[in-house]
Amino acid sequence: EFYVAIDNKGLWPNLTRLPNGEIVVAVYNHPSHGTGSNSDVELWVSNDEGLNWTFRSQITDHPEEPNAIRMNHAVGLNAKGELVALVSGYHEGQKRPVLLVQCAISSDNGATWQRHLLDSDQVPFGDILCLDSGRLACSTYRQTSSEPRRNEATVYYSNDDGRTWGDPVRICEGGEAHILRLSTGAWLAAARSSCVDR
Repeated sequence: EFYVAIDNKGLWPNLTRLPNGEIVVAVYNHPSHGTGSNSDVELWVSNDEGLNWTFRSQITDHPEEPNAIRMNHAVGLNAKGELVALVSGYHEGQKRPVLLVQCAISSDNGATWQRHLLDSDQVPFGDILCLDSGRLACSTYRQTSSEPRRNEATVYYSNDDGRTWGDPVRICEGGEAHILRLSTGAWLAAARSSCVDR
C-alpha cells in the first residue's frame, strides 16, 4: 500500500521505535535538497504502526543564524531510552563551510529538546547505535582539507549518552555510510562512493 504520509516535506526520513511502542520519524521539513531557508528537522509520530502521522516537535533550531538550514541528521536511542539527534546543515543557499553539528536530546519521547552545539564540522548520517556497553556510535562524513579534496566516512562515539562525541574511526573514502552491528559483534558499513575535485 502506497500513500503520502507527510506532505510537502520529509527528505532523509529516519525511523525509530520508542520504548512505549510509538514509531517516530525525523524529517527535513522542506521539499528541497537543502536549499530552503530557515529550515529544520522535525519529529513526527505514529501510534498505529505507520498508517497515520502527526507532528510532535521541531528537533533543531538556529537562533544565531535565522536563515540557516538544519538538514543532515542521525537519530537513535541512548541506554536511558532518550532520543538523541545529531544535525548539521548549511548557511542560507547551501554556502560552505557546513554548520557546526547540533546535538539535541529528548527525555520525553521527543516532546521537548535540549540542544547544544558540538565543535565538529562532520555531517551525521543514519542511525545512532547503542552498543551493549551503553556507548553510542554514529556514522559521519566530511570533506578532507588536503588536495584533492575527497569525502571521508567515519564513525564517532559517545560515552556519556550522546552529550559529547569523539574518538573518530575512519571507515573509508566516501560519503554517507550506513553502519550495522551484527549480533556476532561484527560491523558492516555501506558507504556512498564519492570524491570532490574542487
